[in-house]
Formats: sequence, structure tokens, C-alpha cells
Amino acid sequence: MDKVGLWVKKHWLAAIILAGTVVVFSWTLLTRPMFHTHDYLHGARIAEMTRGLLEGQWPVIWSENFGWGYGMPLFEFYAPLPYFLGALIHLLGVDLVWCTKILWLAVSVVTLWGSYKWAREWFSIEVAALSASMSALASYRAMDLFARGAMSELWAMAALPWLLCGLTRLIRDEKHYQWYIVGGGVVLILSHNITTMLAAPVLLLYIVAEVALERAAHLSVWDVVKRLATWAVACLGLTAFYLLPALIEKELTQVNTWILGDYFNFRLHFVYFRQFWRDNFGYGGSGWGPDDGLSFFLGWAQWAGVAIGAGAMVASAKEWWHNRQKLHKVLLFTCFFAIFLFTLFMTMSKSQFIWEAAADLLAFAQFPWRYLGISIILMALVGAAGVAWFPKRWQTAIIVALWLVLVGTSASYFQGESYTGEDVHYTDEPEYIRQTLSGVLVDYLPIDFANEWQEVPMAQMVHEGNQPAVLVERMHEKLVQFEREASGEAEFNIAYYPGWRAEIDGEPAEIRVSERGNIVIDVPAGRHKVGVQLDSTPLRRVCNWVSAISWLALAAWVLTGEKLGYNNAKRRD
Repeated sequence: MDKVGLWVKKHWLAAIILAGTVVVFSWTLLTRPMFHTHDYLHGARIAEMTRGLLEGQWPVIWSENFGWGYGMPLFEFYAPLPYFLGALIHLLGVDLVWCTKILWLAVSVVTLWGSYKWAREWFSIEVAALSASMSALASYRAMDLFARGAMSELWAMAALPWLLCGLTRLIRDEKHYQWYIVGGGVVLILSHNITTMLAAPVLLLYIVAEVALERAAHLSVWDVVKRLATWAVACLGLTAFYLLPALIEKELTQVNTWILGDYFNFRLHFVYFRQFWRDNFGYGGSGWGPDDGLSFFLGWAQWAGVAIGAGAMVASAKEWWHNRQKLHKVLLFTCFFAIFLFTLFMTMSKSQFIWEAAADLLAFAQFPWRYLGISIILMALVGAAGVAWFPKRWQTAIIVALWLVLVGTSASYFQGESYTGEDVHYTDEPEYIRQTLSGVLVDYLPIDFANEWQEVPMAQMVHEGNQPAVLVERMHEKLVQFEREASGEAEFNIAYYPGWRAEIDGEPAEIRVSERGNIVIDVPAGRHKVGVQLDSTPLRRVCNWVSAISWLALAAWVLTGEKLGYNNAKRRD
């Protein structure tokens, strides 16, 4: 019997829990048609990423068809990783509906697996399986998937337990911590920069608690700091091509106008404490007050795990108060529970003074309840700790009971409100993206672009005459041949954004910007080849080189046997 078979035979309860959890979150995805979500642009984003890859744009930042066909730097600012993965699947011939479903299935499996790996740092296999299921079947995850369709947030959420596992292994001086940190950090940053921002202080608190209470005796604080700094810099280097331009060049777009508008004002979206307990799963929107159309319920099984653990610790207070090892464990998980409470606090209006103090940054989060994506990961660990507190002879019964409650109360969340079959929105048809979907996605239009559709040919001379011949037609490069008796200006149907450069007969030409925000070039009389191409700004160019060097360094580190400290760490039993 192979290793997997032996593991299943030995840990049959954990195998049932994990397999059953996969069935719960995947059943609707596999058996029902596509369902409606608030964000239904995933297919179009995948299609635009696929076009960019096929036409040689790397890294892909420009979407040609969004912005009414004038284009926008979509992937410079929005979740390149999930849609890059979707494009790879699409290139294999998978249609856009199933590309999206596969991404949702994959992110759910990654969440379950990562939560299990992190929980195994603390608990037995069976308790870790329960903890992982509490993460994967959390109501907030179901809401993000089946109501909001928040692809990028789901992938960022999935990265968190892997990153937390890596941090735990680093502080304990265990082997393989580098891969967990790099993998989790890169996926987090390239999936959702808002979750990255919100998670940063939580990760810092976790590190402080771990270093203070769990650090291996022979590993100094300075060693921990050096390792953290090394791999934090590695993550930043690997993602520099996206992270820094997204942060610094956002002022070149209309993002402040659209995502900081009235509805998206964070002051309107705080959560009331009673909403954490209200089992009212819905598919509506977020709004002011306690009656949102969305649910912020944290789960009966999760709350039960926390309550059981608290009760068990109180009941055995005399035992652990005089037992140094158990006291240490109580203190550690008390810290984790406090961090969990901090994430809940940040969703409520009581924390508004913090949001106001850092409004220039936190305003981009829009919805304070986004912190719940972090809360459910922490709550699953804390809830499972309550089970682990019991003697082993009681654990199996409690695990089974809690998992049955979890499945029984959560299964109904993992389904769509309505099913539309082969949804018309999941198309790669350029005209549909331009005319219908562009009005939904306006966040990253270039700053000078007039937010409207007006037909402009590929290149149009102001003076009357023969239409130019199109020689090259790619989303990030156009080449047009003019033959004119008189000079004039040519307006391309491309929204100007820093990085576009122009040439006339191979020589650099000046770009002007039309009233509607398009690229305009003055063309002299005679026959001329006029081209425009998307190039990098100095910032993007430096960041691209930093990322390229970082990826090459990582590859060299792997190929040379991972000699940068990898073999010095302990192997975990």
C-alpha cells in the first residue's frame, strides 16, 4: 500500500473530514451551471490576460478592450496572479466558465490544505483536519465566493495560512519554512494588495507573540529578525514588478475617483457586534446599519469551538496554573485569541479612530469587514485549540460532533442565488467587453481619459483622404502606414497612459493627448509608417529588473541545493 493509502487507513477520521469538506465546497461548482455574483468580469479578465500573453506582452499590464476599447492598465493594479493562472488554463482550451470554476475550486483546496498545514504545527492530524475545515467552510468564504465573486480576495485569503505556517516554522527553526513564506507572501501580494495591507499588522502581532512565547531556545531574536528580513525582502523583490507600480502609479489613473466614491466610503460599512452571531446568509450588498444584504456571521461550529476551549481551560485552571508547559500553551493561544479579537475590532465602528488616523491609506480598503477574511483563518485555529485541550479519549467525539455541526450549518451557504447556464458575461468577444462590460470596470482608466465611448477608427487623419493601412495590430503595439499630400494629426483609439511611445519611420515622435484622452501624433506629408508601443516607465523598468533578478536568484538557490541556510534548519518530526 502506498503512503497515501497508509495515511488514510491510519487517520481515517481526518481523511473523511477533509474529503467531506471538499465535497461540500465543490458540489455546486461541479454540478450546477454558472451562477450570478456581484463581480462577473472574471471571464473577461482571463480573456484579456490570455490575449496579452499570446501577443507577447510581459508582464501583462494593458487590457485593450476594457475602457470601451481604448484600453486601461488593468493588471498593473488588479490581481495579476489569479488571472494569469486562469489564462494558462484557458490556453489549454478550457472555456471561460470552467476556467473561473477551476480557479474557485483550486483556491478552496489551497485554503483547506494551507489551513491544515498550519494547524499541524499545533495539533494532531485529526484536530488539524477539523481546523482546516472550519477555515474552508467559513460563512465569509462562501459569501466571498457565491455572493460577491471576490476572486482576488479568496486567493489572498488562501495564502494567509501558508504564510503563517512559514512564520511558525521559521521561529521554531524548522525545515522548509522558506517555501511557505515565499509561496504565501508572493500569492498574497499578487492576488490582493488591500488584503496585504490589512494583514501586515496582524502578521506582525503574530510574529511578536511567537517570538516572545514559542521561540526555540537556541535561536536568538536577532537570528529570527535576520531570517524574517531576508525572506521579506525576497517576497518584495519577487513581486516588485507589481507591488511598487501599483502603489506609486495609481495617481496616473482614475482609481481615487471611483473606489473612494460615496458608496465606498469606509465609514458606511462597519459591522455591528450582533452581526457576527446572526445567521442570515444573503446575496445582497453592504450598507450602513446592521441590516446588510451580506452576512458577516462567523459560524456556529467555530463559535462552539471557541466556547468549548474557553470552558475547558477555566475548568482545568488549577491544573495548568501549576504546570509550566500547559501555562505556556494557554498564554500562547490567549495571544492568538487576542489577535483574532483585534481583527474583529477593526471591522466595528469602535475602531473608526484608527481608520480616520490612517485614512489616506485605509480608505482604499473601502469595507472594514474585509478584515473578516483574516478573522476566519485565526478563528479556525483558536476554535480547534479548544478541542485539543480535551484528553484524547474525548477528542474524537467532539471532533465528529463539531464537524457535523459545521457541515450541517454551512452546506447551504456554498451555492449560488441563481443559475444562468453559460453566462453571457463569460465571453472573450471584444465587442461585448468593450460595449457592455466596460461600464462596470472603470477604476483604472487613465487619468486624462473621458469616461465615455465614442467610435474612433484605428488611426484617423483630421484631413480628408485615404484611410491608413494597418500593418501591425496588437493590444500593446500598433503600426499604421499613411500616404498623404498634406500633413495632419492622427488620433489612435488608445487611451494615453505613461509608457506609450511613438515612432515615425523608426524615429521617436512626440505624443499629444486629445480632448477625450487618446494618443495623437502629428504626421508629415508623404508616405510614413507611424507606430505606437507600450513601453515601461522608469519605475516599471527598474521594478521589472528587480523582479527578474529576484526570480533568477531564487532559481539559482534551488538549483545549488538551497545552501542559503536551508540545510541548517531542523526537520520536523
